[in-house]
Amino acid sequence: MKTLERLLERNRNAVRNLESGKPEWLEAIAAPQKPDIYWIGCSDSRTAPERILQAIPGELFVRRGIANQFRPEESGDRALLHFAVNVLGVCQIVVCGHTDCGGVLGSLQDGPSGALDEWLEPIRGLRRTRQEELAGLETGAQERKLSEWNVIHQVELLRQSDVVRQAWKEGRPLSVSGLLLDLKDPRLHKLISYQGTASGEGIEA
Repeated sequence: MKTLERLLERNRNAVRNLESGKPEWLEAIAAPQKPDIYWIGCSDSRTAPERILQAIPGELFVRRGIANQFRPEESGDRALLHFAVNVLGVCQIVVCGHTDCGGVLGSLQDGPSGALDEWLEPIRGLRRTRQEELAGLETGAQERKLSEWNVIHQVELLRQSDVVRQAWKEGRPLSVSGLLLDLKDPRLHKLISYQGTASGEGIEA
């Protein structure tokens, strides 16, 4: 209960600070959302996109999960993508990975079966198919390289989704991009980006 009370007190303090210092934030919170960006990021507590981008409420539509994955077989991920593109009308989809990612570090080796390991299996599959490229690298370099491959793989899955392909065929201005956040900077680094084409395939931008 004490922990909950501290949480509520932090919220009350935050509201008071916003009222005196940033009243426009409170107005933005109360206004209807109209984000331009659908952000798919990691659940890591150090990687909140609102802080990284200094975004105001309503600018980002966010989905966060372990190791920033888009899983097309998951109905929740399909629903979020549909809502972002077809209801909110975002013009950018961003997949953002980061260095020192626990999910990626855990994917550098196989683990026992369980919910977490099932979630990490696609990343472990990437590791297995490109094991030779990782051989000889230090653990930190392996993790960064696998993080980059994972981001690019998620972008490819999004690019091939029915929602994105249909939006491109309709000529809607929609990009799908992959970024990596280096926690030591912390700056964002572009890995890959696609713009739409009439064929629905998309071209690298």
